[in-house]
Amino acid sequence: MRRCLALIRGGVLLGLPLACTPALAAQEEQRSTLLDLSLEELIDIDVTSVSMKEERWFTAPAAVHVVTGEDIRRSGVTSLAEALRLVPGMQVARYNSNEWAISARGFNDVWANKLLVLVDGRSVYNPLFAGVQWDIQDLVLEDVARIEVIRGPGATLWGANAVNGVINIVTKSSHETQGPLVSASAGTEDRVLGTARHGVTLRPGLTARGFAKYTRRDRLSDPFGSTETGEWDVARAGARADWRPSDRHHVMLDGAAYQGDVPEFQTVTSLTSPYQALVDTVASMSGGWVLSRWEHRAAKGSDVTVQAYFDRITRERATFRDVRETWDLEVRHRFTAGPMEVVWGTGYRHSTDHFTASFTLAFEPGDRQDNLWSFFVQNQLTLVPDRLALTAGTKLEHNTFSGFEAQPSVRMLWTPHPRHTVWASASRAVRTPARADHDVRYTAAAFPDSTGLVNVVQIRGNPEFRSEELLALEAGYRIRPARNLWVDLSAFFNQYDDLQTAMLGVPYVETAATPAYLVIPQLLVNGAEGSTHGVELLVHIQPLTRWRFTTSFSAIAMDISDQAADMPGADPDYITGRTPAYQGYVRSEFDLPKGLELDATLYAVDALPNQQVPAYTRLDARVGWRAYAGLTLSLGVQNALEARHAEFDATIGSPVAQVERSVVGRIAWRF
Repeated sequence: MRRCLALIRGGVLLGLPLACTPALAAQEEQRSTLLDLSLEELIDIDVTSVSMKEERWFTAPAAVHVVTGEDIRRSGVTSLAEALRLVPGMQVARYNSNEWAISARGFNDVWANKLLVLVDGRSVYNPLFAGVQWDIQDLVLEDVARIEVIRGPGATLWGANAVNGVINIVTKSSHETQGPLVSASAGTEDRVLGTARHGVTLRPGLTARGFAKYTRRDRLSDPFGSTETGEWDVARAGARADWRPSDRHHVMLDGAAYQGDVPEFQTVTSLTSPYQALVDTVASMSGGWVLSRWEHRAAKGSDVTVQAYFDRITRERATFRDVRETWDLEVRHRFTAGPMEVVWGTGYRHSTDHFTASFTLAFEPGDRQDNLWSFFVQNQLTLVPDRLALTAGTKLEHNTFSGFEAQPSVRMLWTPHPRHTVWASASRAVRTPARADHDVRYTAAAFPDSTGLVNVVQIRGNPEFRSEELLALEAGYRIRPARNLWVDLSAFFNQYDDLQTAMLGVPYVETAATPAYLVIPQLLVNGAEGSTHGVELLVHIQPLTRWRFTTSFSAIAMDISDQAADMPGADPDYITGRTPAYQGYVRSEFDLPKGLELDATLYAVDALPNQQVPAYTRLDARVGWRAYAGLTLSLGVQNALEARHAEFDATIGSPVAQVERSVVGRIAWRF
């Protein structure tokens, strides 16, 4: 079944942190170069996603990777989705101009449903189809401080749907983005990318910033080089304020609104000839959110965080209109007691969905309200100071679809030497049902038989659909054998049960419509199971002060069996054939004299066996120039080796969209 949402997305290359005066700008400009950070400083980068506290990346007991804001800028990418290609083991494939298939450790799809994505602690996982609408995550890339990616389960802290990974996008505070910034990009595919941002100090300890952003991108082409007409665009504006009345208190308020349109082709099914038609239409989306958070740090390692947000999303296409509103409240508390460090919390989420249906796509009922209650506790016990620690905890949730869920985990961390880290974990995680699993009615095909009766193939939701389950074993090893070299290696074995598949239902004649038609239902069921295992490797080496190499390699094997034996043509390859067996990249970053930068990344990705997507090699390159304090210019090219190539095919049988070679120039001015 073709995933049923599309929209727009964009971004600009990450500029340098803003400075208020030319002198401060010059200092910040000098410090912001990636190669000004030694490998020692890189391994000391703090992450918060693994344990909900700041800890060194090098000693975090999970397969976690950090993409910094400077990584984004130097890579030359223009969207958050493209930046995730820098994460080892992350499968990133562009399906069309505004949709990506992104997953970790297998099960990739346009709506990959086993990956939880957060933006400053706000979940952007959509419970309609399950998954993430990447085109909506059109953040100002200059404001992204870092992207923390956990490969593997993170459900004990972050809850259901954090099955194969967690992506936590952390933006800069308004204190870090003072003064004005204007950036603009233009190119062959990214036609116009423009951002204006201004940060001010309202009073001591109280800062704020506001921004406006506009993106216009071209459509992708088909295998024969013809490009669909029309461009898609999105406009966005927002603001953030940070108040620090003392060293122990931090209050943050953040919000944004967006609106966009994208011309697209939609397949519309009907009961009359030609039964299925490809309609050239315009899809639209709009929405916004407000997020607030209060953090209080008490003495002796204790802190409390209270967070609340409201999120509204509206999407409208030829086959449906959906409006979703989400309210969320969470409270967390961390404290220490001797050798133990305990973090616990509770939360409540209320979501309402209003769906306007068509014959092609419907949800029954059209309107629905869902509730999610959660409680978690995790204890980190230091067995040997600075050497051995044990972390254990569980997440308890109750949701409208599957009821009560428990997601425990245990992690062991061993640091026999400051240059060595060994970790291992065992976890249980679940992918809870979405509305598409329970309520969907998707008309996939319609055709007349020899008697003239119209046959309609429908994919139907199942109110008895249960959560998909994962039992995961992981282990990792980090080593820094030399001052200019470090290695990060992880391995995993995942056992899945109750995976989604479909079984043939009993055909029946629907007489409520005119003309009457024969329904051939395909019922979604928990009919598949299987396992995956693989390895992920990342190596950093800096042969010269101004030259750094990064190389990544990952491999995965998937063994999935479909137990729905009465479903003709049931094919586990539909799942396994959407994930490359291996992939990797080599990245070079070189600082030249007079403020010049030369960066290049070569990607190699294996074929997708059950799609029209062969293996491909992709080269992205960028030349940057720091003209003077506050002004930077760059010229980048993506997919430099070939005119176009395919990366993903969500609709088998139709021409696969091609990712074209693109050139983009950018200027950023901080004044």
